[in-house]
Order: sequence, then structure tokens, then C-alpha cells
Amino acid sequence: PGWTDYSKHIRYQTYDVTAQLKQGSNVIGAIVADGWYAGRTGLGQNLWGFHKALLAQLMITYADGSHEVVASDPSWSATTGPWRAADILDGELYDARRELGAWSSAGNVAAQWRAASVVDVHVGKLQAQVEPPVRPVLRLPARAVLPAPGGGQIFDFGQNLVGWANVRFRAKRGTTITFRWAEVLTKDGKLFTENLRTALATDRYIAKGGGEEHYEPHFTYHGFRYLQIEGVSVPLARSQVTAVVVNSDLPTNGRFATSNKDLNQLQSNIVWGQRGNFFSVPTDCPQRDERLGWTGDINSFAPTAMFNMDAAAFLSKYLVDVADGQRPDGAFPDVAPSQPKVGVGNFGWGDVGVFLPWALYQNYGDLRVLRESYEPAKRWVDYRTSRTKNDLNRDGSFGDWLSPKPQTSNEILSPMYHAQAASVLSQMAEALGKTDDARVYGALAARIRRAFGVAFVNADGTLKDDTQTAYAVALRFNMLQPQARDMAKQHLARTIERANNHLSTGFLGTANLLPALSLAGKSDVAFRLLMTNTYPSWLFSVKNGATTIWERWDGYSPTTGPNNAGDMNSYNHYAFGAVGEWMYANIAGFAPDSKAPGWRRVMIAPLTHPDVSWARGEYKSIRGTFVSAWKRKGGKLELEVEVPVHAAAQVRIPSDNPTRVLESGKPAQSAAGVKSVQIEQDALIIELGAGRYRFTTDKR
Repeated sequence: PGWTDYSKHIRYQTYDVTAQLKQGSNVIGAIVADGWYAGRTGLGQNLWGFHKALLAQLMITYADGSHEVVASDPSWSATTGPWRAADILDGELYDARRELGAWSSAGNVAAQWRAASVVDVHVGKLQAQVEPPVRPVLRLPARAVLPAPGGGQIFDFGQNLVGWANVRFRAKRGTTITFRWAEVLTKDGKLFTENLRTALATDRYIAKGGGEEHYEPHFTYHGFRYLQIEGVSVPLARSQVTAVVVNSDLPTNGRFATSNKDLNQLQSNIVWGQRGNFFSVPTDCPQRDERLGWTGDINSFAPTAMFNMDAAAFLSKYLVDVADGQRPDGAFPDVAPSQPKVGVGNFGWGDVGVFLPWALYQNYGDLRVLRESYEPAKRWVDYRTSRTKNDLNRDGSFGDWLSPKPQTSNEILSPMYHAQAASVLSQMAEALGKTDDARVYGALAARIRRAFGVAFVNADGTLKDDTQTAYAVALRFNMLQPQARDMAKQHLARTIERANNHLSTGFLGTANLLPALSLAGKSDVAFRLLMTNTYPSWLFSVKNGATTIWERWDGYSPTTGPNNAGDMNSYNHYAFGAVGEWMYANIAGFAPDSKAPGWRRVMIAPLTHPDVSWARGEYKSIRGTFVSAWKRKGGKLELEVEVPVHAAAQVRIPSDNPTRVLESGKPAQSAAGVKSVQIEQDALIIELGAGRYRFTTDKR
């Protein structure tokens, strides 16, 4: 079953097996391995128990309407089979000589089968699994075969992915074939495995001989682009090795594409990073001895994740994991499911218990997630408030994790996250009809902001930390009074100019930087920053061959190989992919109106850039599919908009002559479906109902 805090909740899975029944006798069989429950998980081992166990029941409904249940009990038989070891982090040892043949067929009662023993395992409440299952979703052929230094072959799949491989081969009985996995190669062509740390990430197969054999792991998974195979006597062809992509099977909801191949690759990297790390829980990385549900990572990435995929069930389940790990004093865990070796109570991480349910509500319009998350969120804000002095919480944290210099201090970030959490909690309370709480937490947010202004804002609008992250978070979290806010907008742009259009943000600042620039009326600066392709920037990794988002801005270079960060150097870490939210909302140009949750109303305002001649975004919301697509053709701009039934949109059409905007060849102001029109100096703003529209305008 999926990963949870098994002492609190354990998910059961249900299958319709009617089609698998045969005439005559039938057998129920299961193969059980350590999984997250009894194996290594992140920074711990056997956190919940040591015994592998099965709880199963077959519920039969006969043609006459009668019922029967066949449940697991001591009358069942058990044995060991070809899996001699199976661990999520370390890999498998599979001895094909010990295969049991048709072991799940009626009448197969081999001598090694014994009566199953009853084990006493302590688990929490049984609940039906509602989140998408983890399963194979794609298969990719090997792109190239390289000789491995020291022996063996390296298969390159051309894409950093998560899962395993299906391999076909022939070998003599007793031959051990070894499979090792890596995301990148060193300069001399070897697998780079230093970043795996203590995870062995190695599978071994002992051949039974006698013909072609197939191997595909079952109880482990790997993050890799490269697979090294050792031990076969005859070199394998590319056609004999296929990568199997495995992840939580979330439906694709959004699509984003442009005329610019680098931006398209960046979007692909974001999606592949999400695909590989949405693995029962939203993990930080899929390859090393960690793979934990870090709350700070998903706190930044969730809005982007919901553009790309239908994440409602997946992230709602994760919020249960977050609440399960909350301490009695209200501190949320830094990872969920929580682990004793990892801390609690860090701002920007623990805030996921407030920010994520609000983001889910904004996207899906479901009050249920607010009701279920409200009390834990309230306890978190109260915990943070209990640690304030003069309305300022100056707690430490991971802060703006992996930010290039100059870095932003926790002292200035902590009260901003406290204020924002209080503000969001106030909005949650308002949506739930808890007017007293809404007033109390709204007032708390206002007090923190006033105290912040006194402590950290200078007379000229500069902040005590003159950094991109400080200004971006302050502007997006509405921490500044109007006069200081206007000045801070200019200071934020200045920090970008000072860095020569490079970013200097970490996990917290990156998610807020481009949205803050757009709020400041500096979308041109944001676009210019996005298009930079030298370090540090989003497109630096694209230019250097990345196919997923890196943990570090300077993770790899073809000339130097992996950077010297060594074992803290993941090449599949989605946090910096939070920029996807801005690309959908500004380049494609559509984003839900925060005052109309559930995509009831959408704001459509595409940005153009000289390096982009067209862009297209689609999003399948709970109300239907929205489309925003534009292209520049000569001196004209064409904008295609689709608004589903039961939704509305405000569309801002940039134009050199707003009064001459056309819709399907006719004046836009009088087109069917147009509810109201507002003319600005450089744009026409139109309120639209459901329908398909095609606008044309002059735009140099």
C-alpha cells in the first residue's frame, strides 16, 4: 500500500478480479516485500516494524445475490521465493533458480510451502486508498549504448526518469547479472553515484539458464538516465533494454508550449521532475537515500503541480500525512510522513499545512479540504504566534535553501511567513463561515506587518536584507505599506539589474520572484530574467543538457561534470520548477481569479517577448477546458481564447490600437459573448462568458 505514517493510517487497495476467475478451483496469491513499512525509508530504517504481513479478503457475490468472504488466516500457506532481498533504496536480489513455477495455480502445493504464521503488527486506522496508485505509465527505448569503463555496458535513455528497466538476455545458470543506475556520467564516462549516498541502488539477478530470460524489478525504484549492466557474456542490443517509467498515476490536466525550444525543454523538465517525485508522496528526490516528502518543496511547487496534473486526490492525501506528523504543540513536520531524525516547526516548510489546503481550495473550489485542514492549520499559526516577541517571530529555518549569495536571513523571512500564514488562515476561516476567527487572524497578520515595517523597512523602501528574495517575498505577501511598497518594487528590479539579469534565490525566493515582479508591474524584467541562460538561471540547466530540474543551479556542466557538491547534488528535484506557475499564468497568459475559487473566473493576460513568436496553454479545470493561445504575425497579434460553460474570463488584449481589436473579423466590442469592455492606452480589457473567441489586433 501507499506510504503513510502506518501507526496512524494504512491504506488498503481494492481490485475487481472477476475477469481473472477460471472454471474450477481458484487460488489467491500475493508476493509481499518490505516496502516503506519494514524497509529503509529516507533517513531511517524499520520505523514502523520488522515483519512483512498480508491482510486480504476476497468478497464474492454470486448470481443469486448471496455473498461469501474468503479472508487471510492461518489456513493460508507461505514460502520464500526468488526474491532474496528487496528494498526501495538498496534494490533487489532476484534468484531465478528459486522461481516457484505456477505457484498461484490450484493444486500447486510444493514441499516448501508451510502454514502461514500470524504476526502482531501495530498499524493505525485502515482506510481505502483514494489517491492514484503508483504504477508503470510509460516505456522508453534506450537511445544509445556506451562501453562502461572497467567492463559492461551503459544504456542511455536520453531522459532522467524514475522507475526501472525491462531487460531481455540469455545467460548460463548461476550467472549473476548486476544492474546499476545513475542520473549523469562523470567526465571519464563512469556512472556518477556519489550523490546516491548510502543507497546501494543496485539490482542483481541470478540466471536460471536454458533460454531467454526477462527481468523487471518489482519492489524497488530508481532515479536514472543511465543503466549499467554487468555480467552478460554476449553484449546486449538496445532493443533488449527498455526503461519503465513509474509514478503515481495522475491525469495530465495542463499543457504549455511555445515557439522557443528552451522554454519548451524547461516545461518538459518541470513535468518530468513532477512525474518522478510524485511517488505515493511528493518526494524531494528519487535517487538517493532520502526520497522524503519534504514539506517545503511541495509548499513552493504545488501551484505549478496543479497546472500540470490533476493533483486533488494526491495532495489531499498528503495533507493527511502532514497532519499525522503534527506535534501536540502545533509544530508541523519538515517531512511527511514524519521521521524522527528530521526536524519540525520550520517556517516555509511547516507552512504547507496552511498554504497547501488554501491552494487546493483555490484550484478545485472544494471546501472539504479546508474543513479537514482548518484545525491543524490553526494550531500551526498559534504555535508560531506563541514564539513571538513584540509581534515578530524570528525563528530559524532552512530558510532560502540553496540560494546563491547574497543570501536572505531567517530573521527577515520568518515574520513574513508568519504573517502570510495568519492571513491565509483568516481567509480559510472566512470561507468556512468562522467570522470570529477570520477577524482574529486577520488582525494578527496586520500586527505582524506593522511590526515588520518598523523592524526591517528603511525610510527609502530598502529592506534590512537588500536581496531578491527579501523583496519578492515582501511584495507577494503584502508586507509593506503603500509608499514603501512602491519603492520596494524599484529595489526588486534593481537587485535583478545588479545581478546582470540573473537570479540569486533559493527554495523560498524562487517560487515568489517572478510573480512578485509581475505584481510590481515589472513583467518585462521577469521575462528577461527567465530567458537568461547563464549561471544562475533556469535555462542554464537546459543549456547544459538537463531533462529534469536540478537541486542546485550549478549542478552539472559538460566541461567539468558534476559540481563539487558531491553527495548533495540531485538531478531530479522539482522545487526550482515552481517557475511553471508563472509561465502558465503569464506567457500562456491565464490564471484563476483568486476571488472565484474553482476556476469560476479566469484572468487572461498574455505577455509577449521578442524570442517567443507564439505560445499556447490549455488547462482542464473542474469546469472544463480553458485555452489561451497567441501568435505574432508581422505587425499583428492573434489571440485564441476558450472559456468552458459555467465559467467566465477577463481578457486583456495588448494592442497598439485598442479600438480596432477584432473578434472573428468583426469589432470585438460588439462580439457575441462579450459582457463588458474597458479601453486602456495599450490594451483592450473584455469580460467574456463561455465560448471560443479569436481576437486580432495591431501589436508591434
